[in-house]
Amino acid sequence: MATIKYSIGIKLILIITLCVPFISKEIYAQQAHYGFEDWQEFEIYDEPIDYETSNFQSFFVTFEPNVTQVQGPVGKAIRLENRKALLDNTVVPGLIFIGDLANFPAGGIPFSNNVPDSLILSTRFDIVPGDTGIVLLLFKRFGFPVSVNVFPIVGSSANFQRFSLPLTPSGIAPDSLVLILSSGDLDTPLEGSFMEIEDMSFSGTVHQLPNHDFELWENIKFEEPTEWASQNLLSAIFRVPSSVEKSNDATEGDFALSVTQREINKFGLQQNTGFCFLGETASGTPNFVPFSSAGFKFSFDYQFQSNVVDTAWFVMRGSKFNTQIQQTEILLTLEIPLVSTGGYKSFELEVKDLPQSIDSMILEIYPSNSFPGKSNGNLSINDGSKVLVDNIRLSELSSVSTHSDEVINIFPNPVSEFLNLENLEVGDVITVLNIKQQVLMNRHQNTDQILSLNVSDFNPGLYYLNIDRGGKQIVKPFIIQK
Repeated sequence: MATIKYSIGIKLILIITLCVPFISKEIYAQQAHYGFEDWQEFEIYDEPIDYETSNFQSFFVTFEPNVTQVQGPVGKAIRLENRKALLDNTVVPGLIFIGDLANFPAGGIPFSNNVPDSLILSTRFDIVPGDTGIVLLLFKRFGFPVSVNVFPIVGSSANFQRFSLPLTPSGIAPDSLVLILSSGDLDTPLEGSFMEIEDMSFSGTVHQLPNHDFELWENIKFEEPTEWASQNLLSAIFRVPSSVEKSNDATEGDFALSVTQREINKFGLQQNTGFCFLGETASGTPNFVPFSSAGFKFSFDYQFQSNVVDTAWFVMRGSKFNTQIQQTEILLTLEIPLVSTGGYKSFELEVKDLPQSIDSMILEIYPSNSFPGKSNGNLSINDGSKVLVDNIRLSELSSVSTHSDEVINIFPNPVSEFLNLENLEVGDVITVLNIKQQVLMNRHQNTDQILSLNVSDFNPGLYYLNIDRGGKQIVKPFIIQK
């Protein structure tokens, strides 16, 4: 597994591809195999343990963190720095906090002692004229403030000095604490202001802030399968578990792809991260890849786990560039529902005689019952639903081969009105089932002629043909599209 320090180039790709959803990048052969054996790890930046920071905001507008670790007089110190965006005049203040900044003064950490006498800081700073650094400590009881402490920081101190900031006493003992430190004004920060802090400690109490000396840091990083894209970068930046992971439970090789339904709900952002696409690794954006064919064979192994009634989805979209309108058009969408399994199952599908050949395709994997463009609408999304996928194979059908009587052909597939069955035998029993294995249609074959089934009244989706031939069961999946 390769480890890559997150570069400016990849960051630029990230920003650009957030605005351009589908860009073909590589030439793929007419046979593709995705076994999820190769993964890449990306290191982003370091964060102080126990604190939230403004690094996620700075990263997206300046391409660099603005809360970093530096060397202080004794040990590690933290640097908060106002940074200006590369593409506009936005300035992001260096910020660390304990609490819920998006819903201030909500949140915080438990603090059951009396309000301390003072907060002692070892710090050096340079606040640009017209700007103001901030130290804010809020002690609360049952969610209500009982001691509010705001200290403006102006001017400069070239060397580390120790300052004692007296705290407002309270006749009511607090039960929680909110802390905000900023290197600039929260509304109108100015580029260049900074604060460096080596230690923060309370006097008059034994109860201290967590990681108060900033010696403990964690490396923010993520990994993804090569040639696949996810929202793992976003999950890493917001310090929540990744949705896309590698699993040792594989049907072939060492690893399989694991996708878990998770959502980010932090700092006012609510974002679904439960999906994985073919795309540029670390971009977070799906890509169509070249695949020219009028018919193909498609297979994969999967298992699906959910604590509630849910459905995972494997989606394939085939497209073609329309030279007349100079746009890519979606010609084919295969929406394959995956229901709960006790172990791995295999899925195989042949798509023949497409009305128009596709010239590119994309694969998408969703662990819960919703995805963009879902034909029957967005149903419930259940956090924790997980799908494992391995051994994806896609190959072109170079020609329609001549089959023996032992092989049953179905066409067209996908179908909108009449599904034709070829090479049936007298006595075959044909059953049409939906994904819940409910019987929708039964037929007995009395001739050796092609049988046409009218499926125009069925809803779009995946169905199965079960052909009973003297006790031998032949299963053929087919897709209905309108």
